[in-house]
Amino acid sequence: MAKSILGMAPFRSIDDMHYLEVEEEGNPRKSFDINAYKAHLHLEELAPVLTDLARRYSIPQQKFQDLMGDISGKIFGHLSGGIDRSGRDFFTIHYGVEAC
Repeated sequence: MAKSILGMAPFRSIDDMHYLEVEEEGNPRKSFDINAYKAHLHLEELAPVLTDLARRYSIPQQKFQDLMGDISGKIFGHLSGGIDRSGRDFFTIHYGVEAC
């Protein structure tokens, strides 16, 4: 799903995207973070992929639709995913931060 989201981002150059991987000794954490603020995508553009993510993580459809109704016009910022310190997979969408 991360690849699907990145495929939608109109990056002008590799400098428009920042990628970070994180691992920690002593636990199963292995995660990534992709900063895509410079792509200037709105969350509504990512709706099909986000809908699939909501299904994947068993987020109730109405709760997801209500949230999307509130945030769909916000700028997509970055995404994080992987395995957390407890060994569970996760995927987080960050949004709404804009330059002053």
